[in-house]
Amino acid sequence: MKDLMTNQSIPGTVIAFSINGTNVWTEGFGYTDVENDVITHKDSIWRLASISKPLTSALIGRLMDKKLIDLNHDIHRYLSPDFYPYKTFNGSAVNITLFSYESWWPSAGIISTASDLIRFGNSMLSAYKGHNKDFLSEETVKELWTPETIGKIKPKDMKDEYAKGWFVTQIAEPYPYRTQIWHAGGLLGTSTMLILFPNQNIVGVAFANKGWTVGLDQLILSVAKNFEEFL
Repeated sequence: MKDLMTNQSIPGTVIAFSINGTNVWTEGFGYTDVENDVITHKDSIWRLASISKPLTSALIGRLMDKKLIDLNHDIHRYLSPDFYPYKTFNGSAVNITLFSYESWWPSAGIISTASDLIRFGNSMLSAYKGHNKDFLSEETVKELWTPETIGKIKPKDMKDEYAKGWFVTQIAEPYPYRTQIWHAGGLLGTSTMLILFPNQNIVGVAFANKGWTVGLDQLILSVAKNFEEFL
C-alpha cells in the first residue's frame, strides 16, 4: 500500500476485505485532507464514481424481482415514444439559457464508506447463492452477472466481459481466483475498486483520493491471495 501511495503521489487510501460475510480488515492510510492534516480513517466517506453502476444494477434487479420491469421489453414500454436523450432532426430555434446550475449536478455522485460497500458486496454474493431473497433473487443476480452478447464489439486482447453494470473476468485454471465480478470508478480526486470473488466468498474494496489511480485491482488481488489458508 505504501509503495502504491508513494509511486503515484496518493494522499490517502482505504482498503477493506470480508471473508464469508465477516469484515476481516478495514483500514485507512495517509490523509483525506493534506492541507488541514485530516487523517484518512476506515470510516472516511468517498465518492464511488462508476461503482454507482453496480448499485444502479441492483436497484433495477429489485424492480425485476417485483415484476415492475422486464429487460426484454421495448424501452418505450416505460418511457414515452417521443423520449430521446437528444434529437438530430426536426429541431426549432429557441431561446437558450446562457448559464445553468444543472452542470453542477454530481457525476456518479453516490458517496459511501468502505465498510458499507463491503456490505453491498456481501449482499450480492449471498443473493447469488440463494441466501438473500429479500434483497435479490438468485435468478436475478445471475441475470445481472451474465455478460451481454448482442451487438457487442470487443478488442481481441480484452479478457473482461461486461454484464449489466458489472465486469466479469474469467481466468483459466489453475488460478484459484479465476472468477471475478467487479467494477472500478474514477473521477477527479477519486479512484475506487470493488471486486467480488464468488468461489471464495471474498469481497475486496480499495479507495484512493487521486483520480484514475493505477493498481487498485492488483492490490486487492495480492491481498486476497493471502486469505487462501483461511478458506
